Amino acid sequence: MPRSVFLLWFATFLSTATDSFAPPSAMAAPFVVDPTSSFLTIGGTYNTQPIVAQPGSSLTNYYGGHLDVLLSDANQIRLLGSSMYTAPQLGSFLPADTSADYAIQVDHAFGVNNTGYATLGATDIFLSSGPLTIAPGGVLTPSGINLSFLTKTFSYQDTGPSSSTTTNSLKLSNVGMSPATFTTVGNSYRVVIPFQGSGTASTGLMMTVSGQIVASRPIAGTDVPDLLNGGFENGTISTDPSAEGWIGVAPGTPNNYASVQTMTGPLFKPNAAGGSHAAFINVENGTASMYQTILAGGSLKPNMQYTVTFDVGNRDLTDNGNLPNNDMDPFISVKAFFTLGDDLVDFSQQVGEAYQLVQLSALADGTWSRDNSIVLDTRLLTPEELLQPLNFVFQATSTTTLNRGQVNFDNVRLRAVPEPSTVALAAIGMLLLVGRASMRRRQARP
Repeated sequence: MPRSVFLLWFATFLSTATDSFAPPSAMAAPFVVDPTSSFLTIGGTYNTQPIVAQPGSSLTNYYGGHLDVLLSDANQIRLLGSSMYTAPQLGSFLPADTSADYAIQVDHAFGVNNTGYATLGATDIFLSSGPLTIAPGGVLTPSGINLSFLTKTFSYQDTGPSSSTTTNSLKLSNVGMSPATFTTVGNSYRVVIPFQGSGTASTGLMMTVSGQIVASRPIAGTDVPDLLNGGFENGTISTDPSAEGWIGVAPGTPNNYASVQTMTGPLFKPNAAGGSHAAFINVENGTASMYQTILAGGSLKPNMQYTVTFDVGNRDLTDNGNLPNNDMDPFISVKAFFTLGDDLVDFSQQVGEAYQLVQLSALADGTWSRDNSIVLDTRLLTPEELLQPLNFVFQATSTTTLNRGQVNFDNVRLRAVPEPSTVALAAIGMLLLVGRASMRRRQARP
């Protein structure tokens, strides 16, 4: 190969490879919350009774969630409204006794009267912002990040927990504190957002909240959840095809749908595979799907491998006495696959590998099948197909009218890397260049 041709090829390859690892232009990228660097402090009173953190309180020592950050080439970021920081209730709300020292399994308790008390449950903080400029030192300006604090209050009496719960809302702020920052640490982007807030959350409940959210995302070349809300921690699946993130599809079948729910505690088998939420598809004599557009049209790159990794769970459900528990499973099949184009009902342009569980009964009740993966190698696509949008789809089908069944999904991650043989060719090309330069130096010596 003539040197000029080789160098042109090599420069083209380097440009393609560099583009694949560079921060994408105006692309939403999930940043995973770091539970070791994040923290949350809760205080206040309820009808003058102080809120008391209990030993082992999970609301202030376990954190999950993600920040959906829109990155742009204009040195700006924006936090999308799907961003959520969560402190799940990992223990049970079963009181050990009714004395003044409260139940050891309660996160935060405060007295109500002589015969009972109240507790705080799982806590979520939703975040959003306008465009934030990354100033010197990584400081984000302006500091206008919107945070909404949501938690539930559970009441208990001598006879056990009452059936009523109250959702409390409190506006938080990061104004007047250390500024939020966006920096590069090692091979990762890192976002740090301090926050605080106080006020009347509900009747009689005065709360003070402060803390810090730390989230990060590898810059390139590693397993990262490039899909929005891959852990389903914001609890949202839309039915609007123009929405960002996950979209549910179930044409003409009211008992077939996709949704998200909190899955912690003894009532849920399995519990969420990560964090406190998981997605599910409910099916009864029909098909339901949920999908996400991974790449817009024209964004697929040649000579790349796109790998999606995910967990699939078999929800342990009773069937209202129609058959023994979970006998719906043999009638339910599960698929995961890539599809191109805008046909987001029938998904007619399937490409790449596919995952298939012919019978849900192959997966034990109340368990997860973890780290399943499928690969799309873009070398197998035509030039026309490379111009199409790329979508990832979960789908479940039931063939019985006896009762419904449910399949869970969690921890969806996307990895995009150059196809291995292309990387090998680049390495060989580099070695040839180095060898040729070395030979010329030897020949030039007297």
